[in-house]
Amino acid sequence: MPLVGLATFGKDFSDLTYKVVAYGSFLQAVVNFFITAFAIFFFVKIINRYRRKEEAKPAAPTPDVKEELLKEIRDLLKEQKQI
Repeated sequence: MPLVGLATFGKDFSDLTYKVVAYGSFLQAVVNFFITAFAIFFFVKIINRYRRKEEAKPAAPTPDVKEELLKEIRDLLKEQKQI
């Protein structure tokens, strides 16, 4: 937690108490949780960005598929001309 240490001037929350209740440990756990949650969120966001880039690339049709599509278009145009 070096960044949190810089922000709080090196203060460790785990030593804080109020009469009998030791709330410092709770504050330290909350801060650690949010730092860990942010790091995991950021990591997952980066991974998802790379996955979307890979999925976005459509596969180029092969020449056989192109020919079949062109034949289907030709046949459909012939049918419309007859009607």
